[in-house]
Amino acid sequence: MMGLTKKRMEECDALFFYQLLVPIGHPSFSGIPNDPRMGYYEEVANCTNEYASGYKRRSGTYGNKFSPVNAEELVVWDGIVIRNLSDNIADCWLKNQSNTYDRDIDEAMRFRRWLDIKSVMKQNVYHKEKKRGDAGYDPTQKYRLIWDTMTHNMNRIIKVGGLDCTGDETSWPNSSYADVHSTLKGKKTDRGGQHVLLLDARRRYIYAWTPRHSFFPKNKDFTATGQAEVIRLLDQIAPLIVGAPQEEGDTRRQIFTEPVHLTMDNYFSGDNVMN
Repeated sequence: MMGLTKKRMEECDALFFYQLLVPIGHPSFSGIPNDPRMGYYEEVANCTNEYASGYKRRSGTYGNKFSPVNAEELVVWDGIVIRNLSDNIADCWLKNQSNTYDRDIDEAMRFRRWLDIKSVMKQNVYHKEKKRGDAGYDPTQKYRLIWDTMTHNMNRIIKVGGLDCTGDETSWPNSSYADVHSTLKGKKTDRGGQHVLLLDARRRYIYAWTPRHSFFPKNKDFTATGQAEVIRLLDQIAPLIVGAPQEEGDTRRQIFTEPVHLTMDNYFSGDNVMN
């Protein structure tokens, strides 16, 4: 239905498989009848342009003009990040540095444009962000779109899910708040966060994810850190079991033929027994 063919498999059409999970254009315009996927790149382009002209005031009135970005440019931007092998990504554009210069990156996008997009890239609607202390505040609101899109679309394109799953936490650092001198002196990053992922034990597909933070309302029977994340993951995949009730608007396929077997390390264990 979505265009997978033997030829694409044999030719290793990487972009085809990439856009299955993170669509370039909005799925409602993909030409696929009732395309069930969540969109990504067009949404990010819209949020980025709104943020640049609104909050950043880069419409040109005050001298700083940001040319609107489109979905294609954002795919190229991400591709440069993925392709880069240098400690300093700027070295990819230095033609006199033969060991780091990358012609494909240089011809794909100018470094100045790459920096301009980086400075205003936005995955959410900036004026709808909630502040710490507001009801419904979500610390992941600035970046959760990519995770939600990836897991939702994965669950839409899998025919049958594996019944053996594994879960674990993954940490990510954030040096956005560090000054240049601290970074150069080797100061360790002291900010960031943790996510908990639920994966197919054999194929490593991501079925569900949840951030680890204190702002989630906790199940009264599982309040300990570790247990609380397991319950949230189980709540996400329970509707994907064949025959299980689904909320109105949940378009995910029921990919599990029966309840899954879940294995996690001892950090997630506790006194309560989870069935």
